[in-house]
Amino acid sequence: MTPIEIAVAAGIVIVCGVLLFLAVTNQQRQTRDAQRLEATRTLQAQLEFFRGEHASYPAMLDAIPGNHAGYVYAATPDGCGEDKATLCLGYTLGFQLEGQIGGLTGGRCTAGPKGVTCAR
Repeated sequence: MTPIEIAVAAGIVIVCGVLLFLAVTNQQRQTRDAQRLEATRTLQAQLEFFRGEHASYPAMLDAIPGNHAGYVYAATPDGCGEDKATLCLGYTLGFQLEGQIGGLTGGRCTAGPKGVTCAR
């Protein structure tokens, strides 16, 4: 083989390796996003169950069992809670998606009683 043939063969191998790496990385991202979205929907169901039991959403997310790392929770209106006169009538649940999944664009996402939205 000539040096040019070796260089061409090496270039082809490198391009194939890069394409394979990118495909695997994208698949891992999609899997993480799907898992995060599934966990979010499960958490929303738990919040609705809590509301059904207590006539109010929880004032803090730690009232719901489980690991909720990566979420930012805020009950509405501000200052509501079971031990106070004002019931929590809604909530926002903030989280991140790495990319597009389903009809969601990814980036900063918010879940609430009416569904999930994302904004890049």
